[in-house]
Amino acid sequence: MKIENIFYWIVRPRSQVKLLLVPAIMLMIIGVFLLVYVTGGMKYVFSHTMYLPIALAAITFGAKGGVLAALVGGLLLGPFIAIDSYTSDKQDTINWLYQISFFTLIGFLVGATRDIAGSYLHRIKWNGSHDSMTGLPNTFALETVIKGLLDSDADKSKTAYLLIARLGNQAQIEASFGVQCVNGIIVQLADTIRNELPNPTEVYRVGTEGLGFMHPAEDEHAVKTLVNKLGSVFTNPLGFDKIQLHADVYLGIVALDGASKEPQLYIQKANHATCQASNNRQRDGVLIRVDDEIRTVENLTLLGELSDALESGQVFMHYQPKVVTATGVIDGVEA
Repeated sequence: MKIENIFYWIVRPRSQVKLLLVPAIMLMIIGVFLLVYVTGGMKYVFSHTMYLPIALAAITFGAKGGVLAALVGGLLLGPFIAIDSYTSDKQDTINWLYQISFFTLIGFLVGATRDIAGSYLHRIKWNGSHDSMTGLPNTFALETVIKGLLDSDADKSKTAYLLIARLGNQAQIEASFGVQCVNGIIVQLADTIRNELPNPTEVYRVGTEGLGFMHPAEDEHAVKTLVNKLGSVFTNPLGFDKIQLHADVYLGIVALDGASKEPQLYIQKANHATCQASNNRQRDGVLIRVDDEIRTVENLTLLGELSDALESGQVFMHYQPKVVTATGVIDGVEA
């Protein structure tokens, strides 16, 4: 396990664990109170054991949890317990006020450290799965979703399709208005896709000029209907800095047919389909099947190896005679 995962596990405990730790921390605080009481009161060092539940509360619930535990523990060891249980000598007010202040300071510092570390680790994890310029989930997040769909035993009545919308005139927009304009258009296109899809769908940024999203459909016709609908919507102008701009958007589609378990391959083929759509100016998108593409790759590889096989004598011609059954005469051969 990576060291950042260990820290993330510590600072981001699950809600079930937190619910279990609430009574555990309270029992620890009460236990320390009883320990101090039966061992003679505050004049002995057992009161320092209170730092354990305070630290645990701070690590689990942050600064607020640490301060709350410190106040409860400090009050129990303050006016409610004598400095000497046997003589019933009460503590001076300044003594237990100082103690509760120190408990609170420790609880706050430990909790604040936990909060800062948790926020930092959460940001690292967020950056690993999001595009920092647009806030959209990135290609890594899309790969994770595709991997989950390929490995799941979901209902097979519908096929999951990966669609990638590619901004064909990204270079011209960036050259004329800058990269911020491209990022703004990407965000607007993502909003457009979400609004046009029948169900709430996450949209992912793929590369600098692409947006990917998943769509379950019963057949290719249903996917093509959606693509045609999106194609007409994509012709609407988009705004940037009070300027109306045209986005040249092309769609590539690939079905998650299980021909491969590698999510990257499906993204690669969908990107390839968008390039074909862009080159051919196809507004209705291009659909590629990964199993067909795998066979094409295998055929191209085999043809590439054939030349060397011929030169090295790995390929032989075998001839079989063709015989006239009536006469037994050989009248030809076939290879």
